[in-house]
Amino acid sequence: MKKRTLFVIAEGAFQSRSTVSATSYQLTQPYIGGADSAYIQRLSTSNISMDMDTFISLDPTVIQTLGVSQVKGLLGSNLPELKSYENQSAVRTWISTRFQADLDYLGLGLKGGKADPITVGVGTIILPTSAGVTGGAGPVNTVAGGASATTTAINRPTFGLHLLLTTLAIAVLYILH
Repeated sequence: MKKRTLFVIAEGAFQSRSTVSATSYQLTQPYIGGADSAYIQRLSTSNISMDMDTFISLDPTVIQTLGVSQVKGLLGSNLPELKSYENQSAVRTWISTRFQADLDYLGLGLKGGKADPITVGVGTIILPTSAGVTGGAGPVNTVAGGASATTTAINRPTFGLHLLLTTLAIAVLYILH
């Protein structure tokens, strides 16, 4: 709380309007541990190369709000130092809440990120437009990957079982991956 109060006073005294100048950053740096996420996010686009000691002095909840590209912008030329700080508590927590593919984008060899999201594949939704489910053949609308077409399908009792088994197999593969 004390850091936050000191930072608000310093920011008010030294801040330029919409960007953070190098001078403003240098003047507020001793109090930056109390900076809010909005200020740090603005700082990440201000071409400032924050040193790692300053970075780890930030409020841990503020660090958690930063995406990979924001950390890259914030650290600038000091980005390679992030690797040597990966076991620091604030950095370790930040790494563990990022997708590994995003961390790999930094090219630093950081490990310990979340498993990357899995795209199961393109699904097909079949909506009968005529002839009931028991009615045999009839046109159906098929939607796959954003494209749609009208096709003719045969509604057999085994079709539902096949669809159920296929869906179950995809779900099992998703869970096992």
